[in-house]
Amino acid sequence: MKSNLLKYMDKARGFTLVELVVSLSLITIVMLVVSNILFHGVVSYDFISENSLVIQEIQPTLVHLDKDIRQARKPNVATDSILRIAPGEIRVFCDITKDGKPEEIKYELKNKQLLRSYRVSSSNKYPYAYSGSFINSTILIQNISNQDIFGLPEKVTENSNPYAPPDYRRKILIKLEIENPNSRGGDIKLEKYLMSRSRVEAD
Repeated sequence: MKSNLLKYMDKARGFTLVELVVSLSLITIVMLVVSNILFHGVVSYDFISENSLVIQEIQPTLVHLDKDIRQARKPNVATDSILRIAPGEIRVFCDITKDGKPEEIKYELKNKQLLRSYRVSSSNKYPYAYSGSFINSTILIQNISNQDIFGLPEKVTENSNPYAPPDYRRKILIKLEIENPNSRGGDIKLEKYLMSRSRVEAD
């Protein structure tokens, strides 16, 4: 009888201290791994969401700039369709008022803001000349941290055939670094080539 009781008590005994310590250590490690995965997942989601919102705000400006540059054309023999005045300023010549004459559009970086304004031609036909002040200044993008927004305009093709007509198309690299204080990833950087489509001197 006593022997059976001892056997039952031996089987019914709980975990030893060593077993409890090992079990708790394993559970703690698993919980730390799971919580770390969940934390990084939430941070990544927030980072992507924040960047997506900023890019959505920038996208209409890039579309507008792309449209102006695609429609750019030479206003006269001496002036290209796209001029870089400085790393933070360019001039684009295209007809935005639909009067058949290209306006001189100025994109300028000022106080971390990209501004757009234009002035009309003082001539009624080609070659076009420009004078006077720029009007309708509009803020397109804010919190720009880099100064070298605009690269140098480049020829789209190098034509080695002396009998081929000249190609007046130009391409230009646009670089934007946007400060995003709400983003854990720091500044948002965008780079894109934009190209004029007019192959002729004047349309």
